[in-house]
Amino acid sequence: MSLAETSAHKTRTGSAAVIWQVVAVLVVLPSLGRGSAACGVAAGSGTIGSVHRASCACGFQVEVTVGGAKRTHLERASFPFYCEQCGLIGPNTAEDPIVCPSCRSAKVRQYGAPPVSIIAGKTGPVLEWASFEAFATENFCPACKHMTLVFGRARRFFS
Repeated sequence: MSLAETSAHKTRTGSAAVIWQVVAVLVVLPSLGRGSAACGVAAGSGTIGSVHRASCACGFQVEVTVGGAKRTHLERASFPFYCEQCGLIGPNTAEDPIVCPSCRSAKVRQYGAPPVSIIAGKTGPVLEWASFEAFATENFCPACKHMTLVFGRARRFFS
């Protein structure tokens, strides 16, 4: 069944939830091919989150969440930060000030900004949310303490 046929069928059956899914396919999926707009932030929507892998040659590997859900992104959104006590964290960026969710320390540094990321000469961030952005390479690894942490492209999206 084609997208148009699916839309027409769902309209006839009155299934609003599926109509919204069709709208999401038409609106979100085309943006996925536009580089950094992959998480829907470049257009200013701020309503879809993504999950990325952060990894290092030393063996360190973790998934990081960028953004927030449609219904709660103004109260709860995440972006990778480095905490001097806890390492790589995903604090609530909607809080002011931003603090570590584990130890509540305010001594946190955003990935994508010095001193935990080298940004000179780079274009096209791989992580974006609101005013936060980070590049794929030359980020501080909390395990080996070298600038070898790499953020990958989005592995999953959520809303």
